[in-house]
Amino acid sequence: MYGKITKAKLLIGIKQAKALKKHVTLCDGGGLQLRLSYTYEGKGTWFLVSCINGKVKRHKLGEYVKGKPYSMDFEKARLEAYKLKQKLRNNYSLVNYTVKDICVAYLKHKETILRKNSITRYTQNIDYLEIINIANVEVDKLTPQLVRDRIVTSPLKDKHVAIRNLYTFLISSLNFAIREQMIKEIKLPTISNLFPHLRKSENQKMIEMSELTTMIDECIALKMNKVNYKYLRAFILILCSACRLKEINNLSLGEREDNWWLIPAERMKSKREHLVYLVEDLLPLFATFDDLISTSYFRQGILQDKYEFTFHGFRSLFMTRMYQMHPELKEAISACIAHGKDHVHESDKYYNRYDFRDERKFLFSKWYEYLKEHTNIQQLIALLVKHKAEYM
Repeated sequence: MYGKITKAKLLIGIKQAKALKKHVTLCDGGGLQLRLSYTYEGKGTWFLVSCINGKVKRHKLGEYVKGKPYSMDFEKARLEAYKLKQKLRNNYSLVNYTVKDICVAYLKHKETILRKNSITRYTQNIDYLEIINIANVEVDKLTPQLVRDRIVTSPLKDKHVAIRNLYTFLISSLNFAIREQMIKEIKLPTISNLFPHLRKSENQKMIEMSELTTMIDECIALKMNKVNYKYLRAFILILCSACRLKEINNLSLGEREDNWWLIPAERMKSKREHLVYLVEDLLPLFATFDDLISTSYFRQGILQDKYEFTFHGFRSLFMTRMYQMHPELKEAISACIAHGKDHVHESDKYYNRYDFRDERKFLFSKWYEYLKEHTNIQQLIALLVKHKAEYM
């Protein structure tokens, strides 16, 4: 009988359980799971997860013990799971999983590889299921009209970003449940078809240099206080490093060595370490932030909504100007914003370890020179350094 757990996946799971010192659950499909122990290496318990009369229940099938003759292997576990499912069907009126059941299962499946912020967001989406009153709806009764009606009559009806995030999470959970053979295939429309009135997500708007010049002058004129100082420091670091906002948030002093900032893989979108060259003027401003920085607060709360931009748009500005000035360094420019390298074959990326260190130093230095030439950024940095002892 076919299943998703292989010997290779099992070995990886055993190593994860030992390294993380927590139980690791492998899903074989059709509700069959192997829960690996972290206290006894190579030992686990087979379970069949069923949903009867709206209640999720785990049925123990047997023990897996690596290398032991009495161990329940893959084939035997699958056969026992099949027999038990047949028995359950004959003796009970089976009910489909509820929407909340599959969303919780999806979160549990993903939580070992998710960042803390992502887990918080996923948990919030599960709470939203209760708010829009579809948490306890059986999956086989889920229709586009039902989802639409429940959302537009809920307190979330005007929260477009929350609706978009919740619907994306719901689709991902459904796809996971289908792949795990927990439910039959169910198709829901795209969010633009379900809610045509929803505005599209905001583009990563790139500010023009003329506006950036004016904006920096207004930043210099701002009354300095703890909040303004924090946001101006974040703005300078993002502008000069072409980093994403989440790469600036949660930075630590230990990530910098001389003028080089090594951002760890877990904070990168690509899940690969990223190297940034910091010009000398930036070094006094490189420090941790007490709490998270928000684009909308900087744009609306600090700058009074005078400019249309996102922090991410500064990456676009960096890339655009550097391409204009040094088109011959396009791969290095791409590396500066952690977009990787061009390869003839996809597998080449696992072999090519060149990190463009010299080119990064050259490009980030040129970018800072360009900003100094067209804006009063050096004056703003000097102002922040002057108030460093007071607000950092």
